Amino acid sequence: ALTARYAAPARESSSHGLSPEAEAKLRSLGYVAYRSPVTEEAIARGLPDPKSKIEEFNAILQAGDALEAGDFGKVKELLEGVRRKDPQMYLAPFLLGEAALRQRDWPAAETDLEQCLALNPRFDQAMTALAQAKLGLNKNAEAQQWLKKAIAVNGQNYRAWYALGLAQRKDDPDAAAAAWSRTLQIQPNFAFAHRDLGALQAQRQQYSAALQHLEAAIRLGVSDKNTYNFAGISANRTGKPRQAIGFYRKALALDAEFAEAHLNLALAFERSGNSAEAKREYATACRLQESFCQFVPE
Repeated sequence: ALTARYAAPARESSSHGLSPEAEAKLRSLGYVAYRSPVTEEAIARGLPDPKSKIEEFNAILQAGDALEAGDFGKVKELLEGVRRKDPQMYLAPFLLGEAALRQRDWPAAETDLEQCLALNPRFDQAMTALAQAKLGLNKNAEAQQWLKKAIAVNGQNYRAWYALGLAQRKDDPDAAAAAWSRTLQIQPNFAFAHRDLGALQAQRQQYSAALQHLEAAIRLGVSDKNTYNFAGISANRTGKPRQAIGFYRKALALDAEFAEAHLNLALAFERSGNSAEAKREYATACRLQESFCQFVPE
């Protein structure tokens, strides 16, 4: 969910490059405009023929396709070649870091992304990705620092806001809720922010708001048992037992032995007046998890 997309490359010195406003809009949508920094020494020597960069840019595009296809060996082969030809091309270690993240190789991702940021210290997408690696390594404080840096560079980076919420939700749920709300202000159709904000609100008994976000997440394609279960809880607690029953059944279609959903389904059946179905679901919940037996009516 945090993978960046790419806009056309532009040279730092070109007067025909993207304006700061246009680049900010592209970056807020997850696009990256590559800029190749040009030093005064390089200008004095004369700029290279742009055609000499075509092979490198093509390799980067091919590596991006390979990354989406999950062909990590090809990603490494292509980008190591780019890195040998142009050690200053910061997109090479960035994409290598993204590939390592996909493989949950947190140490490798951390190394590659730190190398990327050494080449381009203001690349907010790399900061966001590095924070993901830090979270994988249980370096929560460092992850939050990088995410706040990314947001300072680009306040419209909704992926950074979303990841910041993930980093904060355990120790500071108020901050996490605020970060996810900000995510959705920037990108209202970001399904995972709806899902996680809704789940947090359900846990905090803010059921009406939770149901709105969980329904949005489901409408946008989220389909997992916990989301359906939280949606069912929120619907049942806002006087909609029939809707709750539908959500619980969807959760159980994904995991027939999800004991909590069976218990919650029993409560919804009881509220809707279907005592026979409620009794059956109570019995199933009790069978699957002994601690739930205490809720079975006498």
